Amino acid sequence: MTKEKSADHADILGNPLTVGTTVAVSHHGMQICTVTKLTSKMIRVTPVRPQYRGDGYLKYPIDMVAVDPALVTLYILKQ
Repeated sequence: MTKEKSADHADILGNPLTVGTTVAVSHHGMQICTVTKLTSKMIRVTPVRPQYRGDGYLKYPIDMVAVDPALVTLYILKQ
């Protein structure tokens, strides 16, 4: 029997964060990332850069802000 953790996270502006939310994160500059996992205190995010091959970064919710997915699409197309 597995125990599911329910973690309610919000970004610095109070927007709710769930798995799949696109966020801007401060990590060696500003990076656009996708939320991949929620833990009790931190959030694992993975950059949307095509050349990124890692498993992402653990960040606190106050270190990020949710962004509009349509704007992220334009950002990726510009790369």
